[in-house]
Amino acid sequence: MAAGATCTKDTECVVAHDCVKIKDAENFICTAFGSLKDGATFTEPAVTSKSVRGFFKDVKVEGPPGVVTLGGSNVCETNSQGTVGDVIQCRSAQRNVDQKLTSQNVGNQCTTNTFVTDGVDDFATKTEVKTTPLCGFNKDNKAICPIFAGDDYIMELAKGIREAQDKQDCHRSSGQSNFAGGAVCEDFFKIKDTKEAFLGFRAGEILGSPQVWANTANNDQCVAQGITFRNWNGHDSAYLSYGVVGMVATAFASIMM
Repeated sequence: MAAGATCTKDTECVVAHDCVKIKDAENFICTAFGSLKDGATFTEPAVTSKSVRGFFKDVKVEGPPGVVTLGGSNVCETNSQGTVGDVIQCRSAQRNVDQKLTSQNVGNQCTTNTFVTDGVDDFATKTEVKTTPLCGFNKDNKAICPIFAGDDYIMELAKGIREAQDKQDCHRSSGQSNFAGGAVCEDFFKIKDTKEAFLGFRAGEILGSPQVWANTANNDQCVAQGITFRNWNGHDSAYLSYGVVGMVATAFASIMM
C-alpha cells in the first residue's frame, strides 16, 4: 500500500514506509520513513513485523525528573523514538554540543546533550552528559569526540539512505543481500555497489563499539585524524611485544613532520 493508505501492519506498506497511527487519528496509515518531526507522537499496531532501520541500540540515560528509553526509529526524522506513557514520541538521539566533533586535547571531555526527560511536552529538554575524547595524532593536537546517532553527520547519512530507498520500486518483502539465490528486487541490485548502498554500512561502522569514527573521519578536517591508539584494538601492545617500537616511532616522526 502507498503512503497514506490504511493499514494494520508494516508489511502491508510499500518499501520505506511503516504502519503507524499519528496522534489522535482514527486509522493506522502507511507513513514514510523520516517524515515525522521531533516531538511528534504516534502509536504502532499491537502486532507488527517491524524491522527498525535505526543506527543504534536502545540506550537508557538517567536524567531528572525521569527517564525515557530511546531506540532506533524508521518514521522519525530524528531516527530515534521513545515511549512516553502509552504513546511513542520522536526525540533526538544523543548528540555533541559542538558539531566540529573535536576537543582541545584528550584531557578535556566532550559535552553531549540527551533528550530523555519524562513527559510529552519535555521532548526538547536537554540533559548534559560528558564523554571521553579519542586520542589522535593531529598536528593541531586536538582530540576527536565520540560520535552519536543524533549528530549531524549521522543524520545526513540517514537522509541519504532514506532518499535511496524512496527511489526503489520494490516490494516490501524483496531480498536485499542474497543476490545469488534470493528474491531480489532489480532496484536493490542496481544500487548494491553505489555510494547510496555504502551509506548504511558506513553509519553502522562508525557507531560501533569501540567506535571507529576516528578511523573513518574526513582527513580534510584535520591532518592524520584517522589514527588513534583507542581504536587500534591492542595493536600497539603487539608492536611492543615484537620489539618494533623504534621503527613505529620513526614512522610517526616522519608523518608528523
